[in-house]
Amino acid sequence: MWSREDLAWAAGLFEGEGSIQAGTPNGPARQRLHLVMADFDRVQLFAQIVGVGRLYNKGPGTLGTKPLRWWICWRFEDVQAVIAMLWPWLGPRRRNKAREVLLDNNRRHRKHFQPTHCQRGHEFTPENTGSQPGGWRLCKTCVRMRQAMYKRGKRVRPIS
Repeated sequence: MWSREDLAWAAGLFEGEGSIQAGTPNGPARQRLHLVMADFDRVQLFAQIVGVGRLYNKGPGTLGTKPLRWWICWRFEDVQAVIAMLWPWLGPRRRNKAREVLLDNNRRHRKHFQPTHCQRGHEFTPENTGSQPGGWRLCKTCVRMRQAMYKRGKRVRPIS
């Protein structure tokens, strides 16, 4: 079991060398916590203290820079746990970013959350919405555009 001092040390290291990344505006939530340093033992100790995430090695870069050790955490439950562990010692800027990431992910993963527009910006109305098995919704305007492009012989980008 790690002490409060160990957690405070980990928070200080993360405050100085770590980063919190949010997801893309229209894509899936891809929150991540990163810690990147050349001191392998410090990154490894941080990973042991928080107990989640993965370690990666990156070889020397251009101009003979030192090899780096990366700690990355991207599973939402793990991100929540690490933020909760380090919260008392994080500064206001990191706390705001952490709050933003956690609230954004909760908004994206609500069961009743349904987007109002397709990826290309067409509104999902009863007349413009089809359905697929499994509950997926289709934009009928996009389907018609794909069919027209296919008939003209143009290569069609798949709708994902």
